Amino acid sequence: MRQVVSELNMEPTTHPVEWRLGNLRTVRGDATLLTLVFQNLLHNAVKFTSHVECPVIEVSAIQSDAQTIISVKDNGPGFDAEYAHKLFEPFQRLHAPAEFEGTGLGLANVRRIIQRHGGQVWAASARGQGATFTFTLPD
Repeated sequence: MRQVVSELNMEPTTHPVEWRLGNLRTVRGDATLLTLVFQNLLHNAVKFTSHVECPVIEVSAIQSDAQTIISVKDNGPGFDAEYAHKLFEPFQRLHAPAEFEGTGLGLANVRRIIQRHGGQVWAASARGQGATFTFTLPD
């Protein structure tokens, strides 16, 4: 995850972001696939904070029962929570392509990877209040 943050910070198109990285845990899983999860979630957070004056992206992890719960939170425009279920479907977008680039496949891939690892993924938001993407990974 820290490698993905470094790579994003080096991209010339990335605007300055305040990163708040909590106490992150080592998790078990396919390193390549989990890197893709973080690339998708963190790239989306950077993208959706591009119009925010002081963008903040927080990543946290907590242990709960026999799983790790990881969250990526941003202070971007957010989305209407009524449509959160659509986010993880291929080609579904809640913002116009002119507002934010993308194919609509990133979160569908995130869901498939997390499910393949035995976890779950979901999103929470309200318009104008940022978004939080959370997923679980079994220990």
